Amino acid sequence: MTLAASPPEEPAVHAGPAPAARPRIEFLDALRGLAAITVAIQHFTDTLSTPYLKWSIEEFRPGEWGVIVFFLTSGYIIPVSLERYKSVPKFWIGRFFRLYPVYWAISAAAVALYFAGRFGLSPDLRLHWVRALGANGTMAQEFIGQPHVLGQAWTLSYELVFYATVSVLFLVGQANRPARPALLWFGGALLFGAVPVRLLIDGSSADRLAVIGLAVACAVVAAAATRGGMGERLAAASLTGVVVLLVANRTHPLWFSALLFGSMFLGWVMRQWSTGGMSDRKAVAMVGTAVAAVILAHLIHFETFVEPRSGAVTSARAEILTFLVAYAVFLGGLMLRAHSFPWFLRWLGQISYSVYLVHGVVLAAVPRVGGTFTTVVVWLAVTLAVSVLTYRFIEKPFQEMGRRVAKRSADRATARSDAEVSPAV
Repeated sequence: MTLAASPPEEPAVHAGPAPAARPRIEFLDALRGLAAITVAIQHFTDTLSTPYLKWSIEEFRPGEWGVIVFFLTSGYIIPVSLERYKSVPKFWIGRFFRLYPVYWAISAAAVALYFAGRFGLSPDLRLHWVRALGANGTMAQEFIGQPHVLGQAWTLSYELVFYATVSVLFLVGQANRPARPALLWFGGALLFGAVPVRLLIDGSSADRLAVIGLAVACAVVAAAATRGGMGERLAAASLTGVVVLLVANRTHPLWFSALLFGSMFLGWVMRQWSTGGMSDRKAVAMVGTAVAAVILAHLIHFETFVEPRSGAVTSARAEILTFLVAYAVFLGGLMLRAHSFPWFLRWLGQISYSVYLVHGVVLAAVPRVGGTFTTVVVWLAVTLAVSVLTYRFIEKPFQEMGRRVAKRSADRATARSDAEVSPAV
């Protein structure tokens, strides 16, 4: 399992001269770098070694560990990015230029490699090219029932839902209360974890009507709670409705999805605590609640299955351990945030999104070289080399373009505001 790596820091966007880039938060870069390299090694090694695959399923899930660490770090920094933009539209402009160009480029490379016989695509995707590629282009394919071009992109869909949820909380004036949605997600994992998946696609007519009705009701509540004008109310209603529809149509069990979203909000809670916005007692209580929810949700809802290639039997124990180790590593990094971290991990953190996207393509396209260890080393070297290039020539230029577009948007908004308050002549 993998995750899109969001940038640890983003500059504020406002009218006037372009702001200088803010210093990056070292512990987030280090955690992202560690998570990215772990995810890549996990996918490489379990492809090559059946005994390792069996161990990683039955004892500890390194790839899933990396996913949870990524989600925690996203939860820590994404709300701060929105605060600095001071505008939901500008935040989404920044997100678009940060995530989509390199994702589209590497997805296109994967499709090209498929036609060259060096990359595999699912039969469902090949049966419905236009629909499937269009869905993949949105990054929401995990929640709209479409196959992935890049298998690891399921986590990008979770990121988008989190961004939308955070945006709604800002619009309705709840940006300083991340503990509430965290508790809702963790509580939902326990109480509503058995809700069926893909209710819009596979559910009955009654299921679809219930989901649509819930989405409309939540949208109305969000619009009523929004303190801005009509544009802000429409944005809050639209984003809320979309979140409800997407979450209802997920492919993972609700309890697992809820734990992932809860982990993102736990990262936000820890950010609030680290900046003095939450007491130590409340922060400890939130971490304790998260740990309890992870343990109880797995004990209540987890269903074992046999992985066909290795014969490994999944267990709640391995999943619980994976979540809790991810929480412990994140909290450890947070406690050491005032210290400097190794340059290699910080560098990996900067290119971690490219590493996340590129490594699956490398796994499929680059032939094996010798044994497992040699092949993993070669694949890692190729992944890092390609990631440096995609970061340098795609990610960075488009990030800079996003800042310029957001700044022009801010300038136009300021000009309109000035015109509105200027006296008629």
